[in-house]
Formats: sequence, structure tokens, C-alpha cells
Amino acid sequence: SGQIHGDVHGKQVMISTGGSVIGKVCAEKIAVCGEVRGSIRALTVVLHASAKVDGDIMQQSLSISEGAEFDGRVQRAKDTSELMPVLDAEAFASQPGKDNDEASHFGRDNDKPLGDLVDEI
Repeated sequence: SGQIHGDVHGKQVMISTGGSVIGKVCAEKIAVCGEVRGSIRALTVVLHASAKVDGDIMQQSLSISEGAEFDGRVQRAKDTSELMPVLDAEAFASQPGKDNDEASHFGRDNDKPLGDLVDEI
């Protein structure tokens, strides 16, 4: 667990209990046990009982467990192409002038690298 101030992009992202993200979270699948303050965009979103989300969710499939706290709007994407631009992290990473370090996709807190953080927060 930890805290990220910035946007998170990945194939599958798990925000564990005690973890938090202040920013956008974009992935194919997102599971939240911790806290998100910002928008979520994914094909599949699962909010577990301990989840706290303050922001809008755009998704194809959404599951909210009893006990989860959610304050925002939900929109179901009409088709996956609405979500695809935010899922294409490889194209973002290969842009000239971008830091291709895998951790750079997860934002930075006070310019400190995020180390081994890949998909679980």
C-alpha cells in the first residue's frame, strides 16, 4: 500500500487496502480496496467493501460490494473504443521525449521515483 499523486495507467491495477490514488486511474481492469480521488476508466471495475471512491467511473462492467463508498457518476461506455485511448500505455511510453521508465506511468510524488511499483498500489 502507498499513496500516489498523479495518474495511473496499466493493464490491471489493484489499489489495495491502505493504498490511495489522487488522480485518474485507467486500465483494462481495476480493483479498488483502498481509496481513489479522481476518475476511473476501465473495461472492468470492481469496488470491494473497503473501497472509497470520489470521482466518476466510465466502464463496460461494474461491480460494487456492500460497504463500498462511492460518490460520483457512472457511465457505461457504448463500446470499448471509448476506453481504448486511455488503455494504450505502450503508445504513450514510446512517444519521443517521454521517460520510458515503467514507473513513470504511475505518476510521481515530490519527484521521487516509485521504485518497484508496477500494478499494485
